[in-house]
Amino acid sequence: IKIQDLVDLKDMYVILNLDEENKGLGTLSWTDDGQLLALSTQRGSLHVFLTKLPILGDACSTRIAYLTSLLEVTVANPVEGELPITVSVDVEPNFVAVGHYHLAVGMNNRAWFYVLGENAVKKLKDMEYLGTVASICLHSDYAAALFEGKVQLHLIESEILDAQEERETRLFPAVDDKCRILCHALTSDFLIYGTDTGVVQYFYIEDWQFVNDYRHPVSVKKIFPDPNGTRLVFIDEKSDGFVYCPVNDATYEIPDFSPTIKGVLWENWPMDKGVFIAYDDDKVYTYVFHKDTIQGAKVILAGSTKVPFAHKPLLLYNGELTCQTQSGKVNNIYLSTHGFLSNLKDTGPDELRPMLAQNLMLKRFSDAWEMCRILNDEAAWNELARACLHHMEVEFAIRVYRRIGNVGIVMSLEQIKDTLPCLPTIITWLRTCTLHPAVLLLPWR
Repeated sequence: IKIQDLVDLKDMYVILNLDEENKGLGTLSWTDDGQLLALSTQRGSLHVFLTKLPILGDACSTRIAYLTSLLEVTVANPVEGELPITVSVDVEPNFVAVGHYHLAVGMNNRAWFYVLGENAVKKLKDMEYLGTVASICLHSDYAAALFEGKVQLHLIESEILDAQEERETRLFPAVDDKCRILCHALTSDFLIYGTDTGVVQYFYIEDWQFVNDYRHPVSVKKIFPDPNGTRLVFIDEKSDGFVYCPVNDATYEIPDFSPTIKGVLWENWPMDKGVFIAYDDDKVYTYVFHKDTIQGAKVILAGSTKVPFAHKPLLLYNGELTCQTQSGKVNNIYLSTHGFLSNLKDTGPDELRPMLAQNLMLKRFSDAWEMCRILNDEAAWNELARACLHHMEVEFAIRVYRRIGNVGIVMSLEQIKDTLPCLPTIITWLRTCTLHPAVLLLPWR
């Protein structure tokens, strides 16, 4: 039996061989969703084949978990090169969640928890919630389950940790808080959730209390915090996207944000803290949050990347996107905005210049330095220097201007670099100016 996908008829999706059926095959029939294929034979046998899996997966830091068969979940850490671990589960799950040390799978109002060891997996316990679970999040010690407009935060191994009773579990929102929770996330320090009344709440686990809330005009449907929880992307009921910074309680609208966006992933590579992607069924859009510029903080669209059919992004690390497929496997895609990560030795100047622009948008100034060195072009060096000043990277700008022999600007920068503690004042002044960098720096000489 040969099966082809109408999306691409050139590729054979799968070939099924039934060598033992020597009397011939009978009839074929699909389920309505195309997930199961039934086949009868002349011997009176009935074979049922699973042609595609539900795309269920999760990630915590650089660890991923994904469904590899109806009763099997694979846990892997492709960044650190750990060998994948397969976990046999008791039921076909509706949700999967992974943390640093645990795996959770479940259906309806029940979840099964597993402890992830170095070479083995141990079933820990199962737990019933007060309603049908929509999603669950794990981190080091705690789990948070969303069901029927509520979130239950609880310890995963309360018996082992010997925690204080009041810190074992808590239900959100409070009884007198008339709202429904629509989305939630869990970081190492915070439980974060968004409500139908437009509130984004930060609950600090260590102090067991709320520490921050933001009120949006309309309901918040989805939230996606960065690995540290210091920034998050949220999508509201109008399908608009925003970056929220709880430190200064500021929001920044994401430009060119498609209403078809399904989810967001933050870059896990430590040097690209402000980079995140938003994805739908067809494309991945790369965005960068520039925190400190002479125009203030802003979000820019760096580019887009086409993704193959039925690929769901799970993990982003250094421009490499790990996606889950319907076949129960993962596939890696390199973002078009990170093409400069390939070998530069055989790359010509016409290709290097757009790569340089990509580097500058991503604030990868060390990589941009290497490209400028290969180009050996003063215009490229000046472009790098201006980008450094734009992002208030004064020390790096000094290196660049010294490299091209611009003594005047080097002297000006040397005299103001010690005023970096006064950056807010400097930025406020620079925003009002459109002069050459050397002129802008005169008041601090």
